[in-house]
Amino acid sequence: MANVTIIPSESFLQSVLPQSPEQLHPAQINYADFNDNAALKSASDALGFASEGVASIDRLRANSHPEDRPATQARKVREAVSGFDNARAARWDGARAALKAELTRVESELEKAANLKPIESRFNSIVGTLQGMNHGQRAQTIDQLIEAGDGPSLATIIEAPLFLTGLVAEQRDNIKLRLFTKVDPAGLALRDQLVKATAKFETASIVAIHASAKLLEGTDAFDKKAREVDEMANKARTGFAA
Repeated sequence: MANVTIIPSESFLQSVLPQSPEQLHPAQINYADFNDNAALKSASDALGFASEGVASIDRLRANSHPEDRPATQARKVREAVSGFDNARAARWDGARAALKAELTRVESELEKAANLKPIESRFNSIVGTLQGMNHGQRAQTIDQLIEAGDGPSLATIIEAPLFLTGLVAEQRDNIKLRLFTKVDPAGLALRDQLVKATAKFETASIVAIHASAKLLEGTDAFDKKAREVDEMANKARTGFAA
């Protein structure tokens, strides 16, 4: 009977991600400093799920069962990656939706607290008054309106064309932020954290996809080798039978 080539154990898959990517670490998203905000915690937990999933599959790559052929080990890795990708996608869709909904809620609360509702009947008087001021006087007036929390007057100024108010774009664009800081600093901090968390979450999503691709590296090669071995075995059996 002809000899059949067996793939040696050193050909088995090796570790490719000995350390889970930093972007997948749950500490990337801070929720503890925001009263354990549910949306932020959900996103942090989703990162932790991905981080552990990647690490678990990498351990699987590096620790094949003694009785498994390389092709079997490769199949196990592919199945693990497929299951991980499906579970991660479902979990991350939920966390992403929670972040979006929470950001909408917080921004709505900020708008409500700031009472940014323009006063159409006072448009001419408010804008006309600003037009008659010099740069320093306009800045001082806006400071006073923010200190008083006069959202309606400030909203009127924000919506008026710059050439009518005499403001520069930077002044106008900072009014809302400064008013939010005045009326609800905690809400503004939470909004900023949600925006940061959303950006980090999207970056982590790309990193997780790349990690899955990395974990799959080399698995197809083992299938090819296994087919070659099977073909050789079939030829050997056919020759022996003849």
